[in-house]
Amino acid sequence: MTFVLVSSLFLLWGFCNGLIDVMDKHFHEELHLTLAQSAWVQFAHYLGYFLMAMPAGWLAGKLGYKGGIIVGLLMVAAWGFWFIPASHIAQFWAFLLGVCFIASGLTFLETVANPYATVLGSKQFAASRINLAQSCNGMGWIFGPVVGTTFFYGTDHTGESTGSETLWIPYAAIGAFVLVLAVVFSFCKLPDIKAEDEFHLDDNAPESKAPAANRGLAMGSVWLTIIVLAVAVGIIVSAIVAIPSVGQVIGMTENQALGYASGALLAIGTLFFLTKKARISFHCILSQPHFSGATLPQFFYVAA
Repeated sequence: MTFVLVSSLFLLWGFCNGLIDVMDKHFHEELHLTLAQSAWVQFAHYLGYFLMAMPAGWLAGKLGYKGGIIVGLLMVAAWGFWFIPASHIAQFWAFLLGVCFIASGLTFLETVANPYATVLGSKQFAASRINLAQSCNGMGWIFGPVVGTTFFYGTDHTGESTGSETLWIPYAAIGAFVLVLAVVFSFCKLPDIKAEDEFHLDDNAPESKAPAANRGLAMGSVWLTIIVLAVAVGIIVSAIVAIPSVGQVIGMTENQALGYASGALLAIGTLFFLTKKARISFHCILSQPHFSGATLPQFFYVAA
């Protein structure tokens, strides 16, 4: 029963992600936006993940699996209902705000549900359980665009679009469903399973027996992570400067903002890295080449 409840979370965030795929096209047509401007929907969505990923991990560690799930569900519910007043405000920023904070709530759920699914049973079948749960995520990605198309691109008897009047309905429905799900989780006795701490197994080992194959490779991986983070923040600054009113005040283009912001952050990060690299031991997660090196393909995977 617990695994079924956790799997429903995978379905939920797949459904929400699927709605995003058709929402940006709706705004592009209804508000006569450029393709770059309509891409703000995707930008707001993944900005929520970027901003909340590390805080969600920290809070989930403090609250446990059950507490983290409930917090994430309540965040999604609250911002799902936000789309009701957002429809009356009828401003692009209001919808983007809802999209961003719903994604923040989904970040909580993903941070907790992914590892929780792997520990709900024997370690031997952990990969099978996470793959089964992820199949629910795929189903959500299918149903999301179907529902989104119905409400975002509906027409009345005269052929006029009703998408602006009905856009809030799927999100309000998500809010109601998630609120019920939060109540179910609050009363459900979830097993408080502790995952095996594999990271600190070698804390007492001497530095000479570091599991990292090469310290130079490890340090290169840390610097690679700094580059990715500098570019990511630079893209956020660039997107903000792309707003005409902001760009006029600052007096630069989005490409200039991207270059300046990324360059400055890279310089600061590199300076900090050079002064602190002696203190980075093989116990630091960033010094593990497989972890730090994975940030680059993950960055391009989401971009693609």
